[in-house]
Amino acid sequence: APVVGGGERHPNGAGTAQPAHEPRRRWDAYRVERPGRGPLWIAWAEGDTFDGEDQPPVELTLPWDSSTAAAIDAFGAPVPVECRVGVIRIAASVTPVFVG
Repeated sequence: APVVGGGERHPNGAGTAQPAHEPRRRWDAYRVERPGRGPLWIAWAEGDTFDGEDQPPVELTLPWDSSTAAAIDAFGAPVPVECRVGVIRIAASVTPVFVG
């Protein structure tokens, strides 16, 4: 189980995770720093687990240091990701998306 404190989450042996902050956000996103690997974003829209899939996705823009990225959802389906200088853009639903 993750340990929560000071705004950080420390998944077991996975490094550190920093929450993204957005005024009036309708989503959650955590950047996970992984030792020996590049960062990983985990993001999802707020909403009901079942009915939330019927809602339109939430467009997210997150900081990103690389010129490439790939994204999949929690079920293994590919999710389109747009890379721009310093940021990535994805459309997130209530199903978590992993971007790395």
